[in-house]
Amino acid sequence: MTIVTSEGITEMVNEGLTSLLGEAPAIVEELERTGELRTLGVSAQVPFTGQVEGVILVAAATPACTALVGEMMGDDEVPMEDVLDGVGEIANVLAGAVKNLFAQEGYSVGIGLPHIHRTVPDDSHHVVSLHSGETTQWHGLELTLCGHPLEVWLGFGAPKAKEEQAPKILVIDSDAASGKQTVRALQQAGYDVSLSIDAVEGIRRAVTQGSDLVFTDIELPGVNGAAVVGALHVILPETSIVVVSALPEADIQSALGPVAGHIKAILPKQPDPSQWVDSAKSLLGEGERSKAA
Repeated sequence: MTIVTSEGITEMVNEGLTSLLGEAPAIVEELERTGELRTLGVSAQVPFTGQVEGVILVAAATPACTALVGEMMGDDEVPMEDVLDGVGEIANVLAGAVKNLFAQEGYSVGIGLPHIHRTVPDDSHHVVSLHSGETTQWHGLELTLCGHPLEVWLGFGAPKAKEEQAPKILVIDSDAASGKQTVRALQQAGYDVSLSIDAVEGIRRAVTQGSDLVFTDIELPGVNGAAVVGALHVILPETSIVVVSALPEADIQSALGPVAGHIKAILPKQPDPSQWVDSAKSLLGEGERSKAA
């Protein structure tokens, strides 16, 4: 099953190698191969695992690798140890690009450490098999980079089913006791919830975890809730923001000022957090646990 296009692979290779060497590669030919892959000279492969498992591999004849790494290092005489490290660095850069490529398709993958291989003598082959006993579809590009020939291969197996993730909610509440009560109620409804009792830490956490919804108190020590709303609207414009406060609504609107238009709702602060759960369901849909039920 092909889950990325040849155009996507070509674009990935172009961006990755251009960022490394400052020169776009010239694509000579697109290649495909089924089963095992045989390489000559120097090759470096980086595995990736997760929802998609496979390998990104770069390979070239030893003289071409030596010349290419010399271009990278600005040195005409490069010891073989540095040549192997340089080819490994190329594979590393492309592995990061592979991760981004699959992320664009909605798949989460992690990348491993490079494995570098040198065939000696050059008439021997280094054989790469992605999955033992399974047919692997290899998508390759034959290219020239800084005037030197290089092959880049991407091989992967059938993707695993995408796992739906629970929507991420952040509660910013200076009252830790009431905040924990709200977190428990939202977690029981099937959401991925975290708590922050500090406005600055709350903004940082919302950004790092990619919060889908933020409930924030308006009365916070130091940086107030209005500043939280303004910052999140700029940094995470797709995130829904709900203000929770014991103040009268007119006072809340006054405290928010021009950022009032960036919130989805205002909720009263009360011991029963059921309104928070109802608000989350309205903005995000049912939590994962409710879907499973």
